[in-house]
Amino acid sequence: IELESVGSNGKTFGSLFKDVKEVTHDGIKYEFNSFDEFRHFTRIFDIPNSMFSGCSKLQKISLPEQISTIGNDAFRGCSVLKNVTIPSDVAYIGSNVFNGCDAFTNIIIPDKVSEIGYGAFNGCNLLESITYGKKIVDIPAEINRDCSSLKDVTFKGEIKNIASNAFSGCESMEIFNVPSTLETMDFKTQNPFSFCYKLTCKGGNDVFVTEGGSLYYIDADANEKWLVRHNPSSSLPDKETIHIANHALNGLSIADVTVWGNLIIDGA
Repeated sequence: IELESVGSNGKTFGSLFKDVKEVTHDGIKYEFNSFDEFRHFTRIFDIPNSMFSGCSKLQKISLPEQISTIGNDAFRGCSVLKNVTIPSDVAYIGSNVFNGCDAFTNIIIPDKVSEIGYGAFNGCNLLESITYGKKIVDIPAEINRDCSSLKDVTFKGEIKNIASNAFSGCESMEIFNVPSTLETMDFKTQNPFSFCYKLTCKGGNDVFVTEGGSLYYIDADANEKWLVRHNPSSSLPDKETIHIANHALNGLSIADVTVWGNLIIDGA
């Protein structure tokens, strides 16, 4: 891409930088690995879908402070892009925005963000910590799927729902503090904690209960108790009928599972 052809009106951008590996300025080619100058683009308020998708050489970028929306796939596949500071005025983050950004280690989602699309941080393999802002109520599907280095998850808001595969494949996660405000979890289709081998669950409420580090769902209306995620250091309850949810035991050796009582295998 030739930088001289780039305007400052966000409406003309679209996916202008998609798959760009080098830029030309005054006839000289440069590797497209840094874009700090982007912060000076004061007339762009929304980052369009796929704007920087596939920029596999991009390591650093400074987003304009006035940005309010980051569109779908905006930075997808920017595999060497390091931590990006999301501006404080951002209210919406689209789907798969940072999918495959392998160099991320830390993400803080601003307090004005009220909605995030599915898979926003899917496959960020080096991501170790993420903080969800005060307005986040729903944790979407696959948002942190396959973040294999993720250890620390902080919720500043009142989380009501955790969708399918939200933290699936987070094999380094050892502690998950179940929000006391949690009402629903999509564990009967694709378990949010599949392949979280080391996970110990804490906290919870009357609906999502933690016992011995394992997570259970209590369906009072149906008089059912569901095992959502098993902690290998604990045993299944004695003299109780337990429904085993989808992927509740996956990734565990059979030697890690001690069984008493009655089990109803509802999941894969």
